[in-house]
Amino acid sequence: MPIYAYACRACSERLELRASIAEKEAGLAPTCPACGSTPMRQLLTTFATRSSGDPQPASSAPAGAGCCGGGCCGA
Repeated sequence: MPIYAYACRACSERLELRASIAEKEAGLAPTCPACGSTPMRQLLTTFATRSSGDPQPASSAPAGAGCCGGGCCGA
């Protein structure tokens, strides 16, 4: 189940909610746990995944590959 992160517009309190995609599409309207105000602003978050393959250390990237595979970063 996805985790959605929100910040209160009034007091900047942060909140994380676990909700199904269907619940999200139906319109989540979280209330700030600190001050009780609504609506809260949804935050962009990152996510992590696991694979069943062998872990590959970050240092195994080819030289000059950069953050985007090389060439497009202007490095």
